[in-house]
Amino acid sequence: MTKKALKCPGCEDGDDLRRSHMRWGDWPLRMIGLRPYRCMVCNTRFHAWARLPVRRRTPEARRTA
Repeated sequence: MTKKALKCPGCEDGDDLRRSHMRWGDWPLRMIGLRPYRCMVCNTRFHAWARLPVRRRTPEARRTA
């Protein structure tokens, strides 16, 4: 079974996602396996299952963007 890579629901980009800081309201969601993420392209904050892989941009790709 192949896991899908994590993508932003706002802009559908998956190249520059980061884990977002936990807020008070995030703790109940964390208990069921959801984690907060933030898209660095469109600044959307969203929750996703913790076991989805996150694609990271290389430093070279960040410099050319």
